[in-house]
Amino acid sequence: LAPMRVLTDGLNMCSGRVEVLHNSTWGSVCGDHWGTEEANVVCRLLNCGEATSATGNATFGQGTGPVWVSDVRCEGSEAALDQCPAKPYGNNNCSHSQDASVTCSGPVPVRLVNGNNMCSGRVEVLHNSTWGSVCGDHWGTEEATVVCRLLNCGNGTSAIGNATFGQGTGPVWLSDVRCEGAETALDLCPAKPYGNTTCGHSQDIGVTCTGPHPMRLVDGDTMCSGRVEVFHNSVWGRVCGDDWDIADARVVCRQMSCGNAMSTGGGFSLGRGKGQTWLDKVKCSGDEKFLDQCRSQPWGHSNCVLGTDAAVVCSGPVPVRLVNGKNRCSGRVEIFHNSTWKSVCGDVWDSNAASIVCRQLMCGTILSISTLAKFGEGTGPIWSPDVRCNGTEAALDQCPTNPYRKYINCNHSRDSSVICSGPQPVRLANGDTICSGRVEIFHSSTWGSVCRDGWDTEDARVVCRQLSCGDPTLSIAPVSASQAIDQIWLMKVRCVGTENSLDQCPANPWGQHNCNHEDDVGVKCS
Repeated sequence: LAPMRVLTDGLNMCSGRVEVLHNSTWGSVCGDHWGTEEANVVCRLLNCGEATSATGNATFGQGTGPVWVSDVRCEGSEAALDQCPAKPYGNNNCSHSQDASVTCSGPVPVRLVNGNNMCSGRVEVLHNSTWGSVCGDHWGTEEATVVCRLLNCGNGTSAIGNATFGQGTGPVWLSDVRCEGAETALDLCPAKPYGNTTCGHSQDIGVTCTGPHPMRLVDGDTMCSGRVEVFHNSVWGRVCGDDWDIADARVVCRQMSCGNAMSTGGGFSLGRGKGQTWLDKVKCSGDEKFLDQCRSQPWGHSNCVLGTDAAVVCSGPVPVRLVNGKNRCSGRVEIFHNSTWKSVCGDVWDSNAASIVCRQLMCGTILSISTLAKFGEGTGPIWSPDVRCNGTEAALDQCPTNPYRKYINCNHSRDSSVICSGPQPVRLANGDTICSGRVEIFHSSTWGSVCRDGWDTEDARVVCRQLSCGDPTLSIAPVSASQAIDQIWLMKVRCVGTENSLDQCPANPWGQHNCNHEDDVGVKCS
């Protein structure tokens, strides 16, 4: 599917000038023959409901790139715009004064204002370019759940219609909202027409959600270090480093299942992020489960002019790997402890611990375990604490242990192993579209490339199928070695073409190759 976007020149996220990505360049769509059927395809693809208008006269301004598509003729039921008949890309005599635009029915943007955290507050919706509140009549858990889910805030825990989070100052847009709770947006619930209400701001509705907002660490040396970013109102944004301390970092490390906070990172060394600053003056006690449960300025309220972005360095998880297996999700279990890879003593190994390893390595669930060196005996030290996992831990090093008891008499004949269901994640990097690029596979907590030695159409077919990208149109696409990552994981991949994932194909043991990144394989899928 050709990537498509509606630009921010519109009144909200569901209106604007239509643009498509072709040859790595965004370009507009000519408005000749542009109508409701074509606009409905765009709105549906963008999860924006149905088209309320479709214009071809640059209603939302003229584009600046090429005019890629013209004479589009959809029936209205197509899954994507590039499935509609049209002239070849760039083959037209249109100008930007004819740029096609759409306005879709929704979803209408929603936000929470004046809450105790980012997942609580007064409910406001955007209509006619103005934020307004929602009347609390007939408002209940079902309506609150729709709002919380839309904002990636979990489920609604309370819904109060007496301006608990303060009275709004704009219009009261909605009243008599009646959701079933399964709707994907608030404007899909029945309600009175916008602005048709006798409510006052003393009835403004507020909600409290379970949270948390999604969070990620960016530009760090490991997956457990980096600059802190949070996801709010469908946008990733920064956290200001003003007053950021180890108690705040502790909450982040816990929420990310990354062990203990080692330091607050030093934001300048990681650079400064771009875009919105969502959080400022964060004040955690250190015991909160999620960052959005900590006290802070209201979201988006920041005077972080010179501010260093908040950052953390967490202790873990300790790396785990599988060795000598038949594929990348089976083998002898080894854990990196005190700067050394160690096998795991079978006396402490059970299905609870094995399930954590499969999950930590993104290898699915356990199929079988062994405590008798099924995949060969290791040669290094043996990790043999009195470890007792319950199976819910995010990493093996988070299992409780008894430091006063160790299985000191273990030997390699009792090395632990596991066979997981797989598969190892695969992605395409640096391509022209989401379905083209350098093939990379995730193993031992690191992304690595694949050597083209032995690579053919059947191997590419497995990758395209695994990524739901159709069939290969080019099984060995050119890639740039300068953009490659450090690790090369696979060489001499030999798929028959029917495998469900790349790690089910025979190949050299992971990391064993004589390739360099000039040999990295790339594919293009349909």
